[in-house]
Amino acid sequence: MPIPRVSRILPAAALLLALLLSAPLSAGEAVFGNVRVHGSMSPLLAEREANRDPLLPPFDGDAEFKELLRREPGFWALGGVVDGAELVTELDVELVFVDGMREEQTCEILSEADTSEAALSKLDTVPKPWKLRMGLDFVSGASTTVMVHAQSCLEEASERLALVVRKEDGEIEVLPPKSLGEQIEEYRLNAELNGLSEMRVLKVSREVRRTASCPRDIEDYRLLLDVWREVSKTRTDIFQLEKELNRNRNGGRDVMSCAFSREHNRRYSDAWSLKCDVDAETCVVAQSRDGTKTWRYDDETDRFRYKGFRLFGLGFGAQSVRDGGKVLDLKLIPLSVNLYLEAYVGNDGEPVALGLLTVQE
Repeated sequence: MPIPRVSRILPAAALLLALLLSAPLSAGEAVFGNVRVHGSMSPLLAEREANRDPLLPPFDGDAEFKELLRREPGFWALGGVVDGAELVTELDVELVFVDGMREEQTCEILSEADTSEAALSKLDTVPKPWKLRMGLDFVSGASTTVMVHAQSCLEEASERLALVVRKEDGEIEVLPPKSLGEQIEEYRLNAELNGLSEMRVLKVSREVRRTASCPRDIEDYRLLLDVWREVSKTRTDIFQLEKELNRNRNGGRDVMSCAFSREHNRRYSDAWSLKCDVDAETCVVAQSRDGTKTWRYDDETDRFRYKGFRLFGLGFGAQSVRDGGKVLDLKLIPLSVNLYLEAYVGNDGEPVALGLLTVQE
C-alpha cells in the first residue's frame, strides 16, 4: 500500500511567521533562514493510520509541525555561530513522522562529511546545503522531546559539516565542522587564518604528516596568496624559529622547502636548514639548491634582510633589494605545527614568491 504523503514542502509563510515571533536568541545562536522540509509518514505510522479507529481524527503531520514551529520559533536555531552572523547555508530536511509507540526518533546526516582531505580540498564559500533526515514522534508521550531531538540532530550535523555564514560587516566566512576543533588545536593552526583557509591548511598539514613529503596538489600552492593576506601581520618570533626550524633544537626533524615549478611543470623539494643567533637577531639559512645566506631581522618592517658583503658602503656580490640588489626580503610565518609560509618580499611589502616549509615528523 502506498505511504500517505503529508505536504511535500511546508509553506514558507509558516517558517517566516515563526521567525517573526521568535524570542531573542542566545549569543552565538542563529536560525537557518532558508529551510526546505519534505514531510512523509514512516511505514509503521502509515499502517497505524490505515487501521485507526474511524471515530478518531486522522493524523495531520503538517498541522502538528506548523503548531510546533509556532510554539518553538527557535526550532531551526543552531549554536556555536559567530555572534550576529546570518546562516547562509541552506537546510534541506526529509521529515519522517514516526509511530513513537513502535519506533524511535532518528537522525541521519545525508550530506558528505566535510572532514576528509578530499572534502577539505573542495571547500569554498559557495554554501553546500545541509541534507538531513529526521524521524520525529508526534503521536506518543515522547512527542514532548521533538524539539530536543531536532536540536540534537542539528548539533550532530555541525560536528561533521562546514557552515557558511554572513557576518555583520557582510563578510562571508566558512566555519569548520566542530569535529575538526581538536585537530585544529592539535596542529596549532595560525589564529589569523579564517575558517576556509584554516581547513585547507589543516588538510595540507595532515597530508604532510602522513606522507612525510611536500604537498603534491598544485592547488595547495595556489592558495598561498590568500593565506598570505590573512597571516602576513603575524609578528616574527626568532625564538620560535630557532626552536622549530633548527634541526639541532627541534628533535632532529628535517625541514624541506616546497614549491611548484611551472616552467618545468614539476614539483620539487629542497633540503633547508636554519640557525639563529637570537641576541644578534640574525639567522643563517642553508638550502641545497641556493647555498647559504645570512639574514638580519629588521624589527621596523618585521622581515629578514639579506646581509650581503659590504665594504666602505660598497656592496660586493649579491645584495639586498634595499641596497639596490636583487635578493628579496624574507618572512617566515608559522601556519601549523609542521608548516611555515616562506615569503620573499619586495620593498613595497608585497610577496614576489611564496612557498611552504614542511617540518617532517
